[in-house]
Amino acid sequence: MKTISFIFFDVGGVLLTNGWDTAGREQTAAQFGLEFDEFQTRHEQLFEPLERAEITLPEYLDAVIFHRPRPFTHEEFVHAMRSHSRAHPSSLAVLAKLARGGKYRLGTLNNESLDLNLHRISQFGLRQYCGTFFSSCFLGVRKPGRKIYDMALRVAQVEPEHSLFIDDREENVEGARAVEMNAAHLRDPADLEGLLRSRGIEF
Repeated sequence: MKTISFIFFDVGGVLLTNGWDTAGREQTAAQFGLEFDEFQTRHEQLFEPLERAEITLPEYLDAVIFHRPRPFTHEEFVHAMRSHSRAHPSSLAVLAKLARGGKYRLGTLNNESLDLNLHRISQFGLRQYCGTFFSSCFLGVRKPGRKIYDMALRVAQVEPEHSLFIDDREENVEGARAVEMNAAHLRDPADLEGLLRSRGIEF
């Protein structure tokens, strides 16, 4: 493997918990007394446009939740959505160590809606570690499609063989490898430092 100069990290499942996954939606549905199957069906129709910023969060909520009167507000529901975001402390410690070392350029490469993405970047202080955020809501394309990786590499001005991408989903790792990036599948956030060291990353 050639010398790595840029490390791309997925956010949900690597640095933080997944922000709005099935488990989070199930818990939120139970919290607000929603019928989950209907909620899930409506969500599945709109989550990709939401993550590409083709629709706004209020538009998503109006279609998925507030298509009928509810005894709660948009603000209360958004607060509940955000509450499922938590840090993986060991991963953020690894990210901080890399940032202090200054040997690599660091960025994120993730699928996420605009509101949640901005909230998580701010809430967990990701700007102090990462210089760039290649998110589906900024680029208008999603993993594992080839275009998001190509765009990230072009904007970062890094050749694929000098990049490393870490993700918790095998299909996204395969997408990165398809454009000749070095990529690794992280199964447990606690293993992040060991995985990076196995790929020649120095701390």
